Amino acid sequence: MAVATRRRSSGRAARSSAAHSTVARVAALAAWALASSALIFMNKRLLVDARLPFPLALTGCGQLVSAACAVAASVVGLAPPLGRRPSLSSLALRLAPAVLCSAGTLYLGNAAYLSLSVAFIQILKAAVPALTLGVATARGLERWTPALAASVALICAGSAVATAAETGSAAFSWAGFGLFAGSAVLEAGRVVAMQALLSPSPRASSTSPLSPNEVTAYVGPPTGLLLLLAAAAVEGPALRGGGLDRARAAAPAVFAALLTGYAVNATTAAAIRATSSLTFKVAGCLKNTAVVAAAV
Repeated sequence: MAVATRRRSSGRAARSSAAHSTVARVAALAAWALASSALIFMNKRLLVDARLPFPLALTGCGQLVSAACAVAASVVGLAPPLGRRPSLSSLALRLAPAVLCSAGTLYLGNAAYLSLSVAFIQILKAAVPALTLGVATARGLERWTPALAASVALICAGSAVATAAETGSAAFSWAGFGLFAGSAVLEAGRVVAMQALLSPSPRASSTSPLSPNEVTAYVGPPTGLLLLLAAAAVEGPALRGGGLDRARAAAPAVFAALLTGYAVNATTAAAIRATSSLTFKVAGCLKNTAVVAAAV
């Protein structure tokens, strides 16, 4: 009788723990979806409506602000304290893939908004889970199965049908499509690299995983500096030729976008740790559907 009682109690505890874990995963994905959707429209308004076509400068500043906010959150107790700063060798080996992929996908992704519509870009993003599955499988973070491949292929087939009409319209830009394609490849690499930082593979068991706040604090500065260096070379003349004046005129909107960028970076890391890089990108397809509806 006592054994049966203990078994029932253990079963209830296991179900309660599973339910709590599911709620935590859904909450993490929902928080990211809200922040990410808000930033998409903020960036579109700044880059196009406010005539600030400076994706390198905007995203570079956003990464530095995100890192500063992550450090501040740990100092005031809103986030766990940051661990010891990674060594230079660790920065090169562990953070470099996330930094390089983050810098590339942020620039190319924002640049695509200059020539493609918000709705069309969200539809194109449905191809990212397939790229993520390939990269994650190569890194040993996902296991390929026929059912999983069929599910991802179904998502891609749907996006192919949805984009067929757009490619023949006057608003379609092959240059913008090329920018987004590059962004999609690097985005797949970025989320897989972040998953490796948050939960290292057994081959790197000697290395402690980073927390979501640590990923934001440590990846942000080098990513931001890379983007700002590129901005100085590519966007510098336009910024000096009136861009800075327009940025100052739109300062409240710029500041709001930078703070929202921190929310996106923090919730991205939290959502990937709570689920996986592939689940995160598949959930993004649902979020993108809502963004398409809002854009329409």
